[in-house]
Amino acid sequence: MVPLISMPPRVFRVLVAGDDDRVRHALAFFLDSFDDLLTIGEAVSPIQTVELCAQLRPDVVLVDFSESEKDWIDAVRAIARSNLHIPVVGLIGSLNAALVREMLQAGAVIGLQRGLVTVEGVVDAIYTAVQHDDH
Repeated sequence: MVPLISMPPRVFRVLVAGDDDRVRHALAFFLDSFDDLLTIGEAVSPIQTVELCAQLRPDVVLVDFSESEKDWIDAVRAIARSNLHIPVVGLIGSLNAALVREMLQAGAVIGLQRGLVTVEGVVDAIYTAVQHDDH
């Protein structure tokens, strides 16, 4: 009988982006507590986010939209227009339908409201975004 070789579970590489250090570090910390998620970098600005996507090729980008919303929207748009096929999950601080719509139109796969979503909800969104990109 030939022994079955089990494949190791896939680990999803996540780039965490946002200009609030506390939020970004907390997100990275929580994501790293999951066996199948690995934070491969943290971007502090929209420009750095686009650059790190090209350099690190993450499976997904988690963007915390805060202060400079327009610049972050532009970064999402740049990532979506690249040939990298990296899905973006966006977190926003307050319920703002116009921002969510703009974020999704720019190319984000999922938009979540920070404060109303649990860590598990963010993780589920990451899994969904990666599966969305696989199709």
